[in-house]
Amino acid sequence: MAHKLADETLAAILAQHLAVPDAAFASTDRRSPFARIEVSTSALLVVCKRWMRVATPLLYETVILRSTAQAAALAVVLKANKDFGRFIKKLRVEGGFGQGVQKIISASPNITDFCMTLHLWADDNVKGMCAAMPSMNPRRLVIISLNSGMRNNASTRLATQTLCDCIASWSKLQTLVVPCLLSRDTSPEVLDAIEGCKTLQFISLTGDSPPLRISSLLNKLAANPTVTSIQAGWTERSMENTGDDLLSIFGAVAPGSQDALASLSSEAKAKVKYASGDEVPTRRSLFFRERRSPAVSLPLDPSYRPLSNASDAMRVAIWTRVMEFVIADTTPRSALMHPLYSLFNLGFGAGDYSDDDFDDSDDFDSDSDDGFAHYLGLPSAPQRKRHFGPAVTCMLVCKEFKAIATRVACQHLTIYTLGAVNDFAQLLAREPELAGETKSVTFFSFRDPVVIADGRVLSGVLRKLTALRDVSCVFNSRVDVCHLSALAEGSGRTLTTAAMECISASGPGKIAMLGGFSALTSLHWEGSAIFEAVKDGDGISLPSLTKLTLGPAEYNPSFLAALSHCQLPQLETLDFHTPIRDGFQSTTSTGSAIGEFFAAHGDKVRVVIGGPSYLELLLTGCPRLREYHFGTRTEYAPPIKNLAHKTLEVFKLPHQERRTWDSFFINLSSQRFPALHTLKVPNKNFWPATQREISKSVWPPIAERLLESGIKMQDGEGIAWRPRLQTASTRRK
Repeated sequence: MAHKLADETLAAILAQHLAVPDAAFASTDRRSPFARIEVSTSALLVVCKRWMRVATPLLYETVILRSTAQAAALAVVLKANKDFGRFIKKLRVEGGFGQGVQKIISASPNITDFCMTLHLWADDNVKGMCAAMPSMNPRRLVIISLNSGMRNNASTRLATQTLCDCIASWSKLQTLVVPCLLSRDTSPEVLDAIEGCKTLQFISLTGDSPPLRISSLLNKLAANPTVTSIQAGWTERSMENTGDDLLSIFGAVAPGSQDALASLSSEAKAKVKYASGDEVPTRRSLFFRERRSPAVSLPLDPSYRPLSNASDAMRVAIWTRVMEFVIADTTPRSALMHPLYSLFNLGFGAGDYSDDDFDDSDDFDSDSDDGFAHYLGLPSAPQRKRHFGPAVTCMLVCKEFKAIATRVACQHLTIYTLGAVNDFAQLLAREPELAGETKSVTFFSFRDPVVIADGRVLSGVLRKLTALRDVSCVFNSRVDVCHLSALAEGSGRTLTTAAMECISASGPGKIAMLGGFSALTSLHWEGSAIFEAVKDGDGISLPSLTKLTLGPAEYNPSFLAALSHCQLPQLETLDFHTPIRDGFQSTTSTGSAIGEFFAAHGDKVRVVIGGPSYLELLLTGCPRLREYHFGTRTEYAPPIKNLAHKTLEVFKLPHQERRTWDSFFINLSSQRFPALHTLKVPNKNFWPATQREISKSVWPPIAERLLESGIKMQDGEGIAWRPRLQTASTRRK
């Protein structure tokens, strides 16, 4: 179909893929947005000759130079094809890249947008760029980064002086994009040049928060009579707590001084435009979160009832959805950090925690604010009134809200002590229908390990919870293994996730009690509980279990041995950690338990998460393994020189900060791992971003050597390393 399209239509389609977003081109972020491009868009040009002819002007319209080799290669192309230079409209140079930049600028007479940086190293060669800059006459200038004052070298001084001269001589310059850190202290020459530019009309200051002495900078820029608009990257509200002294870093304005807004001149107030939308966090918000209660206008009619015209069922459904966003914790495990969602904070009974002990936000307590203000020598802030949490606040509105809020709050519970279990049991006795609303329960204790409840009370509660989907036993809580039978009786058909991380045992357990969880897909097991031996003919099955996690704390090998005689038809992922304790009451040894488990279920496992100690055993015991993830606590590389696997496709490595895995990369061979195609590193921003970083990093040579064997190396965001174009001077020895 493409051959039937007109050239103009085809060009419009290809432009969607070849055009560089202006936000990326004019970005002043510390890390270049072009450092993470894995596949070049120029691949579209090799589809056919027609596509190359139509797309070439689009490809050359925006040029990004990030290395000396790129600049040299483009200079050669423009020398051989002089028409290509006329296509270039935007040029971004992210460093000093030699004489090639001069040839590119000289061959490109139609440049309208120019980006450069003043954050240069001593070995950056900017002579070529500086020699050609006066020949340009762009309409927009973007200064990617300023000289922070730490790099007073010849390259920085030459680039700064040339830029200042060009700002004064460029007759078409109308727009300037510059970081907000511009000041008399960091870049006095650049600031003087901007103040004296007679053609400049629009200035954009990038950054999400105003720096120190921002009012002085805005006043100087607004004093230029030709400047009509100054766009700030922050909101007007963020200027309120920004002053001209060091104390404003903490959001404190010294007595007798003015904030940045009050210090603006009349010209600056007229010309400065602030960012709109959500408030951008300020420096103060990093230390103190201010409470701003929205003004609520009360209805004139005291008998006003929202949604009074709706049916009872519709009104309850709407308020339930609203309160789910206000109260309910949709991520059960995160409830550990939000005590507001615990049983005590629902107002069901007295206990070690009350709703008054916690605020309805993550704000710091007012005592902390006063203490820090006192430390700075500032007046103390007024004492702040404590507030109820969201659950109790909703319950206090009316009886209808109390019923709805109670039901919503019961969806995700965190139980801290024995008193909480007793209170919840009493609530279920009064309102048994609430048992069907509970979707997750987390047993959690701030104190020393204790048995959270006696068997009768807790077992009775667990039997009533018929819609439970998630249960967690974490952080010092102690739930006995005998309670699993009650849990299976109540929610065996609905429970999908169980994290039994603190299981204790008053006596030997039976693995048959796990057979009642027909819907369980993920099981995390830790604890000292000992299990009785079983036989294959007992018919115990976990038909839906796909992921089994063992550890990282100790667990008894008898549990692993017992699972060996169960049917696990859907098991695919095994999170296997090293710590295993041979209990003195157990006759099962660690080695025999592991071997027995892999003999029974190893051929089903596709993904393994484990440490280096058991790598050989896991590779041998799982013949159909596809992915092996090293645990996050892995500190050393396993020996793989004599290991092999036919189906393994992915190795996921731990965080790489030191060259402790050299032997792993050297001995990794595609002959012994024929299916291996990917190595994943969880580090984000793992790859070097600049020419200088690439030349000093140890990872590009390793990634390129693996790529020659057909194995690509990816970072935490799935970006694989792509070999860069190099010159003789930049090529690694």
